[in-house]
Amino acid sequence: ATQYTMVTALVAVLTLVLTFVYLSTTEIPVTEYRHSMSGFSELPADIGDPDMLILTEDEYNTAIDDVATSDEIISMSVTFPIYVLALMSFVGSMLFVIFAGAGLVALPVDLVFAYIYRPKFMPADVYAEQRLVIQKRVNDLIEIGQMIAEERREWERNKHSRKESKARKNVDRMTMNKFKQMVFVLEREHEDLKICHNEFNQHNPLIPIAKLFIGVLSGIVSVTWLAHICVYMLPDPPEDPFLNTYFIWFDGWFPLFGTVTVGLYSMYLLACVVKGCFKIGIRFMCISLHPMQMGGTLMNSFLFNLALLLLCTLPVVQFCSQAFSDYARLTDVEAIFGVQIRYLQFFSLFWVDNVFVIAFLAISFLMMVYLLFRPRDLPASPAQLRNALREKRDRS
Repeated sequence: ATQYTMVTALVAVLTLVLTFVYLSTTEIPVTEYRHSMSGFSELPADIGDPDMLILTEDEYNTAIDDVATSDEIISMSVTFPIYVLALMSFVGSMLFVIFAGAGLVALPVDLVFAYIYRPKFMPADVYAEQRLVIQKRVNDLIEIGQMIAEERREWERNKHSRKESKARKNVDRMTMNKFKQMVFVLEREHEDLKICHNEFNQHNPLIPIAKLFIGVLSGIVSVTWLAHICVYMLPDPPEDPFLNTYFIWFDGWFPLFGTVTVGLYSMYLLACVVKGCFKIGIRFMCISLHPMQMGGTLMNSFLFNLALLLLCTLPVVQFCSQAFSDYARLTDVEAIFGVQIRYLQFFSLFWVDNVFVIAFLAISFLMMVYLLFRPRDLPASPAQLRNALREKRDRS
């Protein structure tokens, strides 16, 4: 493990240094305006008097007609800390657009469905029937777990090539993700079942209502984010400032509200990142599940979600600086992310052409369509997983 860590750190340092040497130049586009003063009358002697600097109508028309513009490029090298921010933002953006795009739709949908399918009281006979169903699924999982352990022991008895071991590792990862998904869904359904009968009097009925309220608010925020992307971030020039107008209006009479609202919209994207990662894991089983539960979160899940948030923090800052550039005009964050980092060599191919913004919008739309047909989290099929394990055992 130590050697692997040292090799990884060495590769990361070399990549950072080499890319900084060749990609640390930012090419900022500017528009230069030129005008000849020949059409003006001589400047007055008392140039400090503002009234003497008012143009006549002829001078004004001449000024408008004689203005010449040209597009120029200003090349400059960014500092090492700025480049590190750009590289980390670029790497994190790949995760951000996937997870935040999915979570932007999944977060309000799950909160609303938590109210629709809230635990309701069950008579004793119905509760007993559901317990039998849960018990059967538990027995299926125990059988599948035993098959996984037995199949692994048989695989380890024989020698295999590195290529076979790598392929096998990928298959085992998918198998374990499916198994963990089935266990998680079963545990959640079992907790809901206990609330429906034995613990019904201890259940707080305000919790589902609070989830519905937060879900409706989340839906409004998600819709405004999608609308803002469509009318402000994608068009060039923007069709409408949209949320920027709201924030600037808030600052006009109480500046704190505008700042707090920007913070809430930014924090909402981080919440969407965590939700999207969990939703993709539980639906497609391509990544391991790391749920955050009150009183039941494992330490590795804490570390995983913390690392995910750290990776996506810079992309969220850059995404919001672009989304709220009118509101954040003449600020340091606009100068760093909106100018220096945005026009860096190589990275500008993605940021100037809004590649990540388009991907974010596309993933949100795909998740919306997907949840329209499959709104609830369903466990993987035990029969399919059992057959897959038997096929692997026969091949080995």
